[in-house]
Amino acid sequence: MGSSILFLSPYNGESFSSYLGRWCRQEVVSIDSYSLENSLQLGKTLWRWQNFYLNPRPTTEELQKIDSLLELGLEKLLLMFPPESEEIKSLSNGLCQR
Repeated sequence: MGSSILFLSPYNGESFSSYLGRWCRQEVVSIDSYSLENSLQLGKTLWRWQNFYLNPRPTTEELQKIDSLLELGLEKLLLMFPPESEEIKSLSNGLCQR
């Protein structure tokens, strides 16, 4: 863990959204999440996570893909997301509310 020049240690209690933003802004990285999603073949997954749309929860396969680059380890990545016991509500787009 942490052997790459791209490694960035997360802060205690940091959300994945915050961490990903810091990671992408590193001088040695300089990439946006859209380009990163495409290179990891994750579709819109990183965009959802970065904007706190965590429903559905990340799959093991998605976490493994992002960890192949971030090198944090699955356990550390999981700590950056809300716990399984915490209900995640879908955010309304506001189009159908009255």
